[in-house]
Formats: sequence, structure tokens, C-alpha cells
Amino acid sequence: MVGLPRFGPACELEIAHTYDYEKPFVVLFGPRGEIQDPRNEINSYLSLNGGVSRIPRMGGQWKIGLSIEKSEIGR
Repeated sequence: MVGLPRFGPACELEIAHTYDYEKPFVVLFGPRGEIQDPRNEINSYLSLNGGVSRIPRMGGQWKIGLSIEKSEIGR
């Protein structure tokens, strides 16, 4: 798990299981820019190749979650 080597020991967390996901899910944050959503709806789009979710956040930001290939993690 990314980030757990520092965070885990500090909080005395123990890892019971790890998973080797085919398509890990990543989350990105960014400004809403020109895309405005006065209703603040969560939008999700799914296909056999993966999915993406757009979640409105406070302060005019978006949280974007999407599945990626393992080989793309380094980029």
C-alpha cells in the first residue's frame, strides 16, 4: 500500500491482507475550472475497460477517481 510504510507504524496499524489488483484505483484532485455543477452531483462512468468518478469537493475542487493499469502507476 502506498504511504503505509510511514503512516502504518506511526499509528501501530497491522496489515492483515494485501491485494494484487488488476486495475488499481487512483484519486486526483484539481480545480473545477469551466465545468460547473450547481447540484454538486457525483458522476460515475463504468465500462468493461475501467471506470472514472467525479466527486465535487469544497473550495471549487473536483476529486477524480479512475482505474489504471499497473504499468501506469509510475507515471
